[in-house]
Amino acid sequence: MSSVIDASDTESIKKWATMHYILHLVGIVFTVGTLTLIAVVLNYVKRDDANGTYVRSHMDYMISSWWKMILWTVILGAIMTVITIFTLGLGLVLWFIVGIPAIIFAIRMILGLMKLSDSRAI
Repeated sequence: MSSVIDASDTESIKKWATMHYILHLVGIVFTVGTLTLIAVVLNYVKRDDANGTYVRSHMDYMISSWWKMILWTVILGAIMTVITIFTLGLGLVLWFIVGIPAIIFAIRMILGLMKLSDSRAI
């Protein structure tokens, strides 16, 4: 296999990356993250196909964004659990904070999709 990537291969993997971004966005908004899990698995599967193209940076970006969202959701969930226990339930009012990583993730996916549509690396 040659190390030179032709334009048709780049366009093909770009279509895959676009689909991944859309799956991440739909998943975070409508399925409470279920589709994002499928999308990140697809990111891992198709990432090597994007080697040598600008699309590889998008695959890595989606994967790292997903892991950061998971990490911060778990951390904030644990903090809010402790606060809720120690305030005898008054901390329940602040549980919306746990959703902030998902909002940031959605913004990152929109920005990445915009760069991908312009055929630029992230």
